[in-house]
Amino acid sequence: MALTSAHIEAAAVDIIRTGLPNEQTRSTRYCLDLGGTHLPPKYVAGRAHAYERNGREWRADEHYGGVSGSNRVLRNLGFTVVECNDGPGGRPCRNRNLRSR
Repeated sequence: MALTSAHIEAAAVDIIRTGLPNEQTRSTRYCLDLGGTHLPPKYVAGRAHAYERNGREWRADEHYGGVSGSNRVLRNLGFTVVECNDGPGGRPCRNRNLRSR
C-alpha cells in the first residue's frame, strides 16, 4: 500500500489537534501549507505512515526530509510545500503556533 493524500490529511488533522511531540519536529526550512496552517513536512509524512502501515509512524531517521524526500512525496500528492525558514535570521514559521506536547 502506498502513502495517499488521505493519510497525509489524517496525520495533519491529528497533529493540529494534539500538537508536536517536541521542539525537534518543527520545520527548519520548509513547511507543508494547508490553507495557511504550516506544518513540518517530514513529521507529517512520518506520522502519515502510521495510517498507511500498521499503526507505526516513521521516526525521523527512517526517512528523508527536504526537497528530494518528504517534500517531493507531498508535492506529488498535490500538497503545497513552501520555503519557510524557522532558523536563525529566518522569518518565523506559522507552525510556531502549534504547541509541543
